[in-house]
Amino acid sequence: MNENGQLTNAEEETAQSLGNFFSSVFVQDEESGMSRNSVRLAIVEDTVMNKLLMLKVDKAQGPDDIHPSVLRNCAQAAALPLTIIYSK
Repeated sequence: MNENGQLTNAEEETAQSLGNFFSSVFVQDEESGMSRNSVRLAIVEDTVMNKLLMLKVDKAQGPDDIHPSVLRNCAQAAALPLTIIYSK
């Protein structure tokens, strides 16, 4: 659909409408350099540690090939480095 709510007739018109919509949603703010839809997350070490301690050790490892029991057993040592990585 275009800005008027009508269905587009040509592929070029469809592409143009999609491009216009995309650019209207993801626009850089001149002052801060951030897009309007940016979200800042506060990653806290205690939260990361709690999540690591709550891992189910009877589950298979994820795409990182680290078994949950390893992460759970190393939660105290891994929490700070993971917090830094997640914050970046």
